[in-house]
Amino acid sequence: MRTLLVRSLHRLGTYRWFAVVASSWAPRADMWLHRRTSGRRMLLSALFPVRVVTTTGRRSGLPRRTPLLTVDEPGGPGCYVVGSNFGMDRPPAWALNLMSDGRATVEYDGVDVPVTAELLTGQARDRAWQRMAAVWPPYRAYAAHTAREFPLFRLSPAAA
Repeated sequence: MRTLLVRSLHRLGTYRWFAVVASSWAPRADMWLHRRTSGRRMLLSALFPVRVVTTTGRRSGLPRRTPLLTVDEPGGPGCYVVGSNFGMDRPPAWALNLMSDGRATVEYDGVDVPVTAELLTGQARDRAWQRMAAVWPPYRAYAAHTAREFPLFRLSPAAA
């Protein structure tokens, strides 16, 4: 049943209308459920590796919490996130915040872990992109909908 649901979501995710609709309600629904369950649940966390990433607003200076699909770095303690913004023409605010500051936190099992963001380029980006697209194949459809290259970050635990 789980596999069928994941495949169905992968297929739905390739449709432009789904991306437009999901971009408006999915992050809000995730954060609503996250708050209501004291950080134990999010909408799709049972199916996909979704974590809350907190950046600092580049204009406001306020913390900005965003649920993001993350993919763990192979053999390392970090993870990857991609600023696809569901294939929209503008990068998401959280990605711009990371480009501005480079520091964030990632919530692991209710604990916020400080991380440092590295914007990936070249072969490192290509490898990470393949890993991200394997978990969420609609990323490829999102990329086809826009001319911009999605920022892809490695989030590594910050040195103490």
